Amino acid sequence: MTFQIQTIPQPEPGSIPYERIGILNKHLRGLIHPFMKCPGGKRRLIRDFIKVLPNDFDRYVELCVGGGAMFFSLSSLDLIPTNDVGTPKAWLADLEKETIDAYKDIQTMDPELERMLRTYEQEYNEHSGHLTYYKILDRWNKGDRSTASMIFIRQAANHGAWCYDESGVLTMECSNYRELKFFYDNLKQAGKHLEGVTLVHNDITKPTNYEPSPNDLVYIDPPPANGYYTNYYPKPFLARDHISTIQYCSDLVTKGCKVIYTNMDNPQIRKWISEYWDNSTIYKVYANLGGNKRSDKADLIVIGGFTVENVKTS
Repeated sequence: MTFQIQTIPQPEPGSIPYERIGILNKHLRGLIHPFMKCPGGKRRLIRDFIKVLPNDFDRYVELCVGGGAMFFSLSSLDLIPTNDVGTPKAWLADLEKETIDAYKDIQTMDPELERMLRTYEQEYNEHSGHLTYYKILDRWNKGDRSTASMIFIRQAANHGAWCYDESGVLTMECSNYRELKFFYDNLKQAGKHLEGVTLVHNDITKPTNYEPSPNDLVYIDPPPANGYYTNYYPKPFLARDHISTIQYCSDLVTKGCKVIYTNMDNPQIRKWISEYWDNSTIYKVYANLGGNKRSDKADLIVIGGFTVENVKTS
């Protein structure tokens, strides 16, 4: 199969993408942030993502939610369909059980979570930050898999990279932050946006708990295929997993779903998409770093099951 890398067309005035960009510009500072730091978060792609977002879909599905940057951004902008009681019609999953457990804790906003985070924050800021970090990291490796520990480790670690060595030990260097600050109002707002959302621990390459429905919007952002972070818990995410994920994207399209897939741009990902996903459209984008600044490293946004509708609405 031959394919061409495209650039996302600029929204025409009066089109739905144009209107959505206007909403984003108006509410950019009010977007809910991910409640924990994850490498490769796609918040910086939100402007490009909105440009290719289908004009209509019935349910939002994300199979590797990670920090949830895209879900929280879209939900903040009221771009996810809601049910009769006003909660998002969304289905979020991740291949790491502790990540989904964290989402469930945020969903209910257990007061104990905030108390523990404030304790960790105080210990880090008033005592030796590195000593506090490695103490909590050691507890994690010994079985303390609490949500507070996960959020703290991700926030204090260098780049938030979540990687295990071959023996299953979490190995993450502490950052050089002099001070940590958790934004508790943002945590509570995140919990409100998760009300009514289905949260599932699932395997991205073989999601057994997800039943595709026609007109689902399925977003898949797997671990980056750049040679880093391959030891993605609970198992390494290798070439065969990337291929299976791309094949699954193609299968979802045949079931009537609208699919968006993102990953870092590299020749291997392009090759796999050309071989395993027919009738897809590939856009090359550069993440927005703020203002008019763009990243020098490209990402790919791949869509299937729909086309970008960039015409003026009547």
